[in-house]
Amino acid sequence: MTDSTPVLPFAERSLGYIVKQDTRAAAVLDRFGLDYCCGGHRTLQEAAAERKLGVAPIVDALEGLGAAAVSSAACRSGSSS
Repeated sequence: MTDSTPVLPFAERSLGYIVKQDTRAAAVLDRFGLDYCCGGHRTLQEAAAERKLGVAPIVDALEGLGAAAVSSAACRSGSSS
C-alpha cells in the first residue's frame, strides 16, 4: 500500500514538522534565526516573513540536506524571496 498523502512545499510545512522529519534541519533553521521549538507551529513562510527573510534561501539550504529532507520539485512552490 502506498501513501497518497501529498507532500507539502517546504514553505507550507511547520518548523516543528520540518525538524521532526530531519533533525539536521534544526541547524539550518538556527542559521536563519528561526525558532522551531516554541515557534514550531508556524509555517516556514510565516516564520521567514516575521524575520523579514526570503523563503527561497532557506528552502535551498533545506533541500541541500538531501533525501532525508523529503525534498521534491513541489517544495519549490510558494518559495518567494
